[in-house]
Amino acid sequence: MKLSRRIIIATSGLAISAGCHRKGESWPSSGAQPLSENQNASQALAKDGVKLRTDLDSLERALAGIASKDEITIVYTDSGVGGMSVLARDIGRLYNQKSQSKVRFVFANAIFSQDVAFSSLTDQKLASIFSRFLTSIDKRYQPDLIVVACNTLSVLVPLTDFHKAEGTPILDIAATSVNLMDDTLAQGEKPSVRKTAVYMFATPVTVRNAMYKDELLRRGRRPEAFVDVPCSGLVGRIETDPTSASTRERVQECVDAGLARRPAGADEDVYVSLNCTHFPYAKELWIEAFAKRGVQLKGILNPNESMTAFLHRDTSRHGKFPSTETTAEVVTMMPFRSGVKSSIAGIIEQTWSPKAAVALRNAKVEPDLFPLRDLLPEPQD
Repeated sequence: MKLSRRIIIATSGLAISAGCHRKGESWPSSGAQPLSENQNASQALAKDGVKLRTDLDSLERALAGIASKDEITIVYTDSGVGGMSVLARDIGRLYNQKSQSKVRFVFANAIFSQDVAFSSLTDQKLASIFSRFLTSIDKRYQPDLIVVACNTLSVLVPLTDFHKAEGTPILDIAATSVNLMDDTLAQGEKPSVRKTAVYMFATPVTVRNAMYKDELLRRGRRPEAFVDVPCSGLVGRIETDPTSASTRERVQECVDAGLARRPAGADEDVYVSLNCTHFPYAKELWIEAFAKRGVQLKGILNPNESMTAFLHRDTSRHGKFPSTETTAEVVTMMPFRSGVKSSIAGIIEQTWSPKAAVALRNAKVEPDLFPLRDLLPEPQD
């Protein structure tokens, strides 16, 4: 029986922890270690005050209803292919759990132009475009769940008409992201414990929105303990090659910009929060960049790791079916830039899911994915 209300989950950062296709992730000798998955979806939702969530009780019930269904369709989206890592991890975990008989995975790229940068448009304009996109994929795929794997889009969700219509509950990455940073900063406020600082790296739109900073301040965290750094031009470099010299150079520039705001003589445990789904593809470069400046990271906060935890929480359903049939497909309105599919697909295939990698390599270009010509700025001569 299909739920009368479907769910949209907005995410960003990078990904759910180990699935069956995942291989061990190595950390360089900088001494940094990844944090454990310390938040599940229910805990993340329990903290109030996150501006993007107001209907937490009904949302939690709806999420539980989705996870208990035998057949589900999940649509993931991002402004690029960062969110493919979330999809890839979920394929592995749901396949292993055998909690559903059939799961259809769809990744819909929300990029609408190769010429118009998100940062050049107002939040309201972007929200109008994103609302059209959400409406289109909701009608097209009739999903049980939409995972918006993007911080940039996540902070725009409450501005969309799609959200305001309240026809589909929306869970976004904001709750998970804020709680990860809040819990980390709170550790450093305990008696006899060393202070902590979080450097959040994100796209200019995410930083400009200031939702994360405002919420952390509202919760009473020290302003000097949180540094939000806009990293323009990094997403494209990571998509083309996360390990390239160009990507390394830009990551170093972003890290230097953040450290330039570090108080003189600061003695604290430093954590990095990667609040763009693309950034963790180059995780080792962030560790390396801090190490070059004499800063050993205490850990990296990766919001997507607990974003869809509710799908895996009900262990009583594990093994309900002899096997889970999974299918995966990728659709985009704009063709991916040269090298994107091969670069990211290679990482996904080796780390999480060959099936997701094949879907990305065989991505379908659909120019009419959603109508928005009347919303775009006029082309310049």
